[in-house]
Amino acid sequence: MEQQKQDETGGKEECQLCRITYSIYSNFPPMPSAMALNAETGEWFPFDRLKSYSNGYEMAEALGYA
Repeated sequence: MEQQKQDETGGKEECQLCRITYSIYSNFPPMPSAMALNAETGEWFPFDRLKSYSNGYEMAEALGYA
């Protein structure tokens, strides 16, 4: 996956995959009993944990594809 880049102002710009991941998962309704899978480790974790992350990179990392 492409690394995060610095823009002209010095702030961080997320990669396309991270922006797409955030736009998808941040709009899901609360699902307290749902589980998500980390593709890298095979570990299941509460799906609502994804919504607690503030950016797409953290979400992609939790899902195992960052």
